Amino acid sequence: MRFFYTLSLAAATLLHRASAEDTTALNPEARAAAPRCAVAGNRIVPPYWVTRQSSLSDAAQCGAVCKSSLLCQSYSVNKDGCSLYLLPLYDSIRQGSNPSTFYDRACATKTDLCNVNGLSTTRPIVDSAVFLDNSWSGCNRLCKKNSACKSFSLGSGTCRLYGRPSYQNVAIDQRSNLAFWDITCALAISTYPAFVTPTSPVPVIKQTEAAVTPTVPPAYTPLVTDSPPFVATGPAPAHGGFANDDDFTDSYTYTEYELPTVTVLGSNPITTGIPQPAFSPAPCMMSTGPQAQFSLLDANFVPLVSKTSNQIGPIAQPTVQPAASDPLSKTDPQAIAFPAFYLQAPAGAPAGTYDLVYAGKTTQYLAMNQKGNIVLTGTSTGPNYVNGLATTIFTFNCNGKIGITQGGTTYSWASGSGLTTATAGGTAHMLALPVNHPVVAKAKRDKTRLLARAKSLQEKLERREQVLQHDLDKRLNSYQTGNAPKCPRAPDNLVPYVRANYKLNQGNVCDNLPDWWQLSPFSFDGSCAVQSLCFDQCQSFGWDSCTGIFTVMAMTSCVSNFGGSWWDIIPLVACTAQATYFSVYAGTNPGRELFNTAQKSMCVCYCSNIGDTCAYSENNFYCVNLKGTDNNNCGNCGRQCPPNTTCKGGDCGCPGDQCGKTCLNLANNPNNCGKCGNVCNPKYCVNGQCYVPQPGTCAPDPPIRNGDFTNANFYQDWETGVLPNQPGCTAGGNVIIGRSVDAGDSKNFFPQMSSLPSSGCAASIIQRQVKLCPGFNYQLKFNARYIAGKTVGAGTFTGTAKCSITWALGTAVTATNFGNFQHNSWDVSDARYKDYPPWTFNVKKGDPGLTKKSENFFVDLIGVVYCTPQKADDGGAIIVGGIDIEQIGTV
Repeated sequence: MRFFYTLSLAAATLLHRASAEDTTALNPEARAAAPRCAVAGNRIVPPYWVTRQSSLSDAAQCGAVCKSSLLCQSYSVNKDGCSLYLLPLYDSIRQGSNPSTFYDRACATKTDLCNVNGLSTTRPIVDSAVFLDNSWSGCNRLCKKNSACKSFSLGSGTCRLYGRPSYQNVAIDQRSNLAFWDITCALAISTYPAFVTPTSPVPVIKQTEAAVTPTVPPAYTPLVTDSPPFVATGPAPAHGGFANDDDFTDSYTYTEYELPTVTVLGSNPITTGIPQPAFSPAPCMMSTGPQAQFSLLDANFVPLVSKTSNQIGPIAQPTVQPAASDPLSKTDPQAIAFPAFYLQAPAGAPAGTYDLVYAGKTTQYLAMNQKGNIVLTGTSTGPNYVNGLATTIFTFNCNGKIGITQGGTTYSWASGSGLTTATAGGTAHMLALPVNHPVVAKAKRDKTRLLARAKSLQEKLERREQVLQHDLDKRLNSYQTGNAPKCPRAPDNLVPYVRANYKLNQGNVCDNLPDWWQLSPFSFDGSCAVQSLCFDQCQSFGWDSCTGIFTVMAMTSCVSNFGGSWWDIIPLVACTAQATYFSVYAGTNPGRELFNTAQKSMCVCYCSNIGDTCAYSENNFYCVNLKGTDNNNCGNCGRQCPPNTTCKGGDCGCPGDQCGKTCLNLANNPNNCGKCGNVCNPKYCVNGQCYVPQPGTCAPDPPIRNGDFTNANFYQDWETGVLPNQPGCTAGGNVIIGRSVDAGDSKNFFPQMSSLPSSGCAASIIQRQVKLCPGFNYQLKFNARYIAGKTVGAGTFTGTAKCSITWALGTAVTATNFGNFQHNSWDVSDARYKDYPPWTFNVKKGDPGLTKKSENFFVDLIGVVYCTPQKADDGGAIIVGGIDIEQIGTV
């Protein structure tokens, strides 16, 4: 095996000294024969070079090795690796077990080598031991920034850049811990599954809103205003609602008085706002005891693990793909379980110093030996050296910083060369990342809750204006409750507004960890700026939601930058650890203090309507609508409206209508009737209109107008039509109503009906508002005749229908319900005019349809002509005239 490796290394060195294009000159037959590609089987000729690297089991990779070799004329791949041959494929290939896939040299088209272990034959042009450069992503970025770089390697904690491509530089050796990539490699070749990536939409957080400046109400002046014109809800009542105008004038009154002056003026609302509440301390990031376990992180946020020789140091970047049993094989970096530690104070320990316990299967203690190396031991030695070891030397603070103090000397604790050491002086320390802290536990639980919360925040932000308008009541409580309320709990309905002269970025978590943030290798792609801006929001987001947004952004940044392959696993773990640490910092007492600092710098609390914030006394506030109807806080805090006034929109005014400084009622005030300034003469106002009473008696004018139909346009005095709800009866169709066209009957009302339905048809004639006087008897008289088989004008009517006419006052009658009204009937035998017995009647107050104006009564006179058929398709017509009503004496 050693001989084969020596031969392989020698051959590999030779193959980089010749041009690949000249190799076919060694074998003329290979030049002449057509290349054979992807031939499956087994070959009789043994390979001259074999590698078991999984990355070279890829045909393109193996072809690149062959193309770069002076000796290679063909190659094969199988699941175990890559083999090179001295002869092309014109020799025989047979079938057998464990077949391979064979290719002639000409089948290879690329020279890129990716993730190939070996040794470099040239010196690197750059090497870097920077933490982030010791990852595929970091080293690849470093190579691309250097114009001379053609390939790079990783291994032994160093990124190396080369001025030659790998096929001209690498002696392939699977036993080497150096892995090489050409700059053209898109990604490390690996079957490693993709890392879990949070895919939350981060809300768009506004830079800031406009600052608010409360305005001071103007000094009190008596309200001088004119009410809008009076709008009547119905007609004016007759006689002002009295029986007659005489009663009205005797009883008419109205009230008006001058608006009383306000004497209790009150005080202005506050303009400085209500201070933010004082918080009780929130929990620290860590505490002591076995229940408060944590991961221990170095300056690069890499977790510390036990090493050989009982020492501890940062976990190393693997040089081969982690096996499934390896904790680093987890695709979710937050799910990787690293060794846990905890602090405990042994009996007699100096105040503030603790043992740092390694919580493994066997309890061990971290100790410092007299050379400054941090090692593991099985017993606690106390604060002094025992057998060259001291254990009770560790200190911590609320932010999770773990330091070392021994014998009154402070030590700088740092990692290097894979181990950790302590040096007297300095301030370097390790960090504790709590394992079971609520913020960490929340981050490690199902991420869908975190993502759903961020999505909900985004949706709320997009609906912001609607939320402010329609959901304000629900949001008000959130400003005054929770772990970090933005406003005090009292009074109710406080809202934070942007203050004048606000200061941005006073709660930046990253900036307030300067000794760690400035040295941090991770930028988190603007997550810190978004967190700080989120803390600056007054009416959007809160402490918990901002911490959640920061966590999502930071985690997403880590996976985006270092989630490409297992070569990035340690930077990814460190980035995730720092993101988690910053999230815990933001979600515990230090973060809440920063949130409160940001809120005090940006926001100030007022009542929901900013100008309505009042104070009973110092630090004793209340909210009221100063522009509303509160008589005790009308337009200013504590301003009281006097009796006979009411608060309207922040002004003490008249309880009813007002003209200038006079309180009144526009509906009945004769000096301001219906609107201010409208003076009535005489001084009567009813329902917002000037009224002129007309006391006296009823004037007995002739009641009926155009009763003999001498006025040809009789529709001016009479309304005609067909009664409703009569199927088969249509005005202008089979029911025609008009003035008679016959020369002998020209002064008459003439209804004619044809094609009568079995139920008959009814037509009406109405004269509106016939004037009658109370206390008198009246007679209705008329004459009529029936038309049947007679020629009238241009028409001949041969119907046999029976017809009738019914007269009524003030109310409609049906065709068949005559009541106590005048009713007469006709048929074909009544072809001549005749007078009918008069209808005697009188009117009195309360009769149906009766209206009273002054002393006069008015009522509608209604006549209904009704015809019923005597045979199929029957019809009928009558002529009515000489309608008159006359007085015949008193009741």
